[in-house]
Amino acid sequence: MVNYGPGEESLVAEVQASSGDPKPSAYDGEIGTLMALLRDAQCVVGGDTGPLHLAVALNTPAVALFGPTDPSRNGPYSSGQIVLRSPTAITTYGRSNTTDPSLLDLSVHQVFDAVKRRLGTYA
Repeated sequence: MVNYGPGEESLVAEVQASSGDPKPSAYDGEIGTLMALLRDAQCVVGGDTGPLHLAVALNTPAVALFGPTDPSRNGPYSSGQIVLRSPTAITTYGRSNTTDPSLLDLSVHQVFDAVKRRLGTYA
């Protein structure tokens, strides 16, 4: 499942095109349904966003991807969650319309390994 907000339709299309089959479903609806989806997820991978923090509050396993915001300030605070942040990240809390370069330092391999560790399936 790929959760997205207004104006992110092209990003969802890119994720779906890159995912192979079956393509992930996209969701941009009501918060109650989003909470049900998060509660039932095996693992949530997300940035420092509301849906990630909702998943953590619902005790769903998570891998948090952090760029310029500091996870020691923003969470997630529950034990067991995995936070990935590039050593090149420079802490700032300003808003930007572009992706922080430090987020691009995180590889798919790193994220997938973190998901496997979080789920206890790391071989």
